[in-house]
Amino acid sequence: HYQRSPSSSSQAIASPLVGPSDPGHLRRASRGMSSGVSNLQQQSPSLASLDASGVSPPLFERLVSDDVQELKSYSRIITTQNERLATLERVNDDLERRLERMAKEKMRLEAECVATERHWAEKYAELENQNNQWKKNVETEQRKNGHLREQIYRKDKELHRILQRKYDGGPGKLPPGAPPANTNPQTRPMSLSTSITPPNHINGKPYTPQDLLESQPNKEPVKETVKERRAVNSLLDFFGM
Repeated sequence: HYQRSPSSSSQAIASPLVGPSDPGHLRRASRGMSSGVSNLQQQSPSLASLDASGVSPPLFERLVSDDVQELKSYSRIITTQNERLATLERVNDDLERRLERMAKEKMRLEAECVATERHWAEKYAELENQNNQWKKNVETEQRKNGHLREQIYRKDKELHRILQRKYDGGPGKLPPGAPPANTNPQTRPMSLSTSITPPNHINGKPYTPQDLLESQPNKEPVKETVKERRAVNSLLDFFGM
């Protein structure tokens, strides 16, 4: 089964296995070589293709070729893994950069939120103080308005009472406490002098010049429109308008 090759390397490899004086060793070597060739053909497609062509390469070349093919396959695997590792490293670097950028953005947004919250808290406190101040001002103004309204109401009542005493007196009417008119001609000068220089008290009660003016008789009846006009003018004079 074993055919010797003219190559010197095959002769050097086969010479210690085969001896002319030992046929059993030759048969065992032939069977071992055939089984090794079959195993190598199963492991190496290149060797199988070479055997199919009818040319059997030397054993050393076949071993070297198988080792080279195995190394090439391992090299391809390593190259593929290196490329994949490089891709994963690039993805990892990109993710790290994005994560760092997002962390910085998050820190910036948190600082901005804290600053905004502090600003609006101060603004709220300021507006709250202004609101309280304006409430106090409103209460103060309301009290002032109440006092002013009360004073105006009192002045209005006083003016109304004065105008009523001034314009509601008829002819011949005297103010309360005024002395009655004396019809005796002999005592008329005394009454005139008394009317010109009135005493401060009449029947023990004080009276004012306004009472004397109101006691003077009206020569003509005063109409309601004239009374209203006089009342309005008196009010305007009182308020300085």
